[in-house]
Amino acid sequence: RTFMPDPSNAVCVTTKDGRELKCEGGQGVVECSLFRKWWEKAGDKVASVRVVHVEYGTMARGSVQHAKGMPVLVWMVVQFDGMPCERMVVLRGDVHLVLPILTVGSDTYVVLVTAPAVPAANARYMEFPMGGWDPSGHFIGTAAQKLREIGLSKITTATTTPAPFVHNSPAATDETTHIHLYRATLTKEWLTAAENKIKKDASHLITLRIVPAAEAWRELTDTKSLAALARAGL
Repeated sequence: RTFMPDPSNAVCVTTKDGRELKCEGGQGVVECSLFRKWWEKAGDKVASVRVVHVEYGTMARGSVQHAKGMPVLVWMVVQFDGMPCERMVVLRGDVHLVLPILTVGSDTYVVLVTAPAVPAANARYMEFPMGGWDPSGHFIGTAAQKLREIGLSKITTATTTPAPFVHNSPAATDETTHIHLYRATLTKEWLTAAENKIKKDASHLITLRIVPAAEAWRELTDTKSLAALARAGL
C-alpha cells in the first residue's frame, strides 16, 4: 500500500523532547514498529523529520500491519544540525547473525549458508547463518534448522558471545546486524557425518558449507559476514 504526499492533510507530532515529526504521506507511519524504533534510536541527533512517502508491507483494516521480514520504504527529509537531508530509506530494523566457529582436532572451521539473493542475482549467495531468537533463547529460522540437521542444536543466547554490531548499508537502510559467536569443539567423525549430510542436501534451495576458517574470507562477498570474521579475529 502506497501513500503519496498530501501537505493539506499532514499530521504533525511533537515529542516530549521537542522533536517534530510531520507526515505528509503515510500518516500511519507513527504506528509502524520499525519507524518507531528508528525514531527512538535517532534521539536528539535528529531535530525533525518530514515524511513524504511511505510504502508498507501490508495494510489491514486501515492500520499498518508490518509483515514479518517485510521492510518499510520511507521517503523522508531529516534535519541534522539545521541542515536538511532528503533520502529514500529502507527500514528493516535489527537482524541477527551467528558465526559458528568449530574446532576439530587442530583445525578450525566455520559454517556458511548458501541461499538465493535476488538483488545480487546470485542463486548461491554465501553468508553466515541469519535468524532470530525464540522466547527461550534458541536460535530460530531456516538456517538454524539446517544447523540442527547436522547436529548443531545448542546455539542459544546462553552459548553464544555477542560481538559489536555493524551497519550493513547506512546510506540506504537502518538495518543493524547483531553478531553472535558460537564456538564448539567437535570430532572428526562429526565432521565427516556433517559433510555427508550437506552433500545429500546439495540440491536444496538453502544449503550449508563447512570451510576452513582461514579460507572463509576468500569465499565471501557479504559485508556483514566479512565483518563477523573480523570481529571474531579470524
